Amino acid sequence: MLWFTSLLPTETLESGIIPLARITPTLDLRVVNEAVYGPPDVVVGEIELTSPLQTLHRRLFDVLNSLEVTYDKPQFVGTGYSPHVSHYDNVKPYAGEVLICKSMFLVSTEDSGHKGPRTIIGKYSLSDT
Repeated sequence: MLWFTSLLPTETLESGIIPLARITPTLDLRVVNEAVYGPPDVVVGEIELTSPLQTLHRRLFDVLNSLEVTYDKPQFVGTGYSPHVSHYDNVKPYAGEVLICKSMFLVSTEDSGHKGPRTIIGKYSLSDT
């Protein structure tokens, strides 16, 4: 996940995201262990940084850079990327579990602190090949 701020219209963001989704195969995301990220403290399942996941991150990073977005936490993109999935409600991925990633999402929050409600702006299916 890349947290960024942009005043660009959704269509402009999608002009980079949609072609990327179309060339990205479905990903197997393997949970390697549980960790606590924060502040505030949030329990997460850390995801193995596989070559396909690293490629997707790099390509998305390049697309967003070409659109001149501002990263809210730049220390966690590019070389600082640490893939993970947050535990919430009854969803608690465990070490060794493989999650199938079939889509990318563009999500909006009310504030840059990401504490407010999240709204899905777009869902983009990954390639089946």
